[in-house]
Amino acid sequence: MPDHVEFNHATGTPHRLAQFLILGELGSGGMGTVYRAKDEKLGNVVALKLIRPELSKDPSARERFLREAKAVAALRDHDHIVTVFSVHEIALEDGRVLLFLVMPVLQGESLQDRILRAKGKPLPVREQVAIARQIARGLVAAHDEGLVHRDIKPGNIWLEARKDGSTRVKILDFGLVRSVTDAQLTASGVAMGTPAFMAPEQGISSEVDHRADLWSLGVVLFQMATGRLPFLGAHTLEILHNARTNPLPQGWNIDASLSREQYELIERLLQKRPEDRLSSARDVLASLLAILVQKSG
Repeated sequence: MPDHVEFNHATGTPHRLAQFLILGELGSGGMGTVYRAKDEKLGNVVALKLIRPELSKDPSARERFLREAKAVAALRDHDHIVTVFSVHEIALEDGRVLLFLVMPVLQGESLQDRILRAKGKPLPVREQVAIARQIARGLVAAHDEGLVHRDIKPGNIWLEARKDGSTRVKILDFGLVRSVTDAQLTASGVAMGTPAFMAPEQGISSEVDHRADLWSLGVVLFQMATGRLPFLGAHTLEILHNARTNPLPQGWNIDASLSREQYELIERLLQKRPEDRLSSARDVLASLLAILVQKSG
């Protein structure tokens, strides 16, 4: 049966969703849980991202989840955007609706885990630039489709281990993505994202565009370069206030292994006003290429 669902009665977690047999949990976040599962029709192992059942009752949450599938599908399996194979919607007898995405199981680790392994020290400069360039390529593709991710952070950047020993960056979790023309959600008055990585204009629920993602990328670059975050606080509101009003910490740019051009790039991305930042992810990519050429020279 295509819509057959089974739950573990002891834990309340799913055992089967349609043709997918749940093998275990891979992780969870604000929008839901990701499971490892076997597609019993095709015989392959996949990842299922299941929205929290209580959120499926919320039309806006449901809309965000479905938008994730459409947004990622529109990116046509870009090298640096996680692939979505399909989206499923199952109505249960009790009136609940289960929504989930089917994605590949990625090997490797998140950038967040990589930064934690560095124990507060900067990542090697070449690694920083290589990761940043691939993130920027993914953002170019998303922004060209008129999409703003809204939650670029190390936890949503996957470092995929490839068979040849190289690392490929994948941008994950488009649960907060929206079209820049979606006026209804712009006016919703809800600030969405992760406070430490949110652009000042995003933190006050102002209308945002692709330059909010560039700010978030700047925070990611700052953290890779220093091992810490630029703006801290005891709670969400304090973090957002500090991002809007405080300058970058004194002495943050003293590491001699980083070039002046790298520091300038981060500073340009972390300008308070969107119009003072670099204008596009393509500009970021060009700056990173120049830095890479300089390092190779």
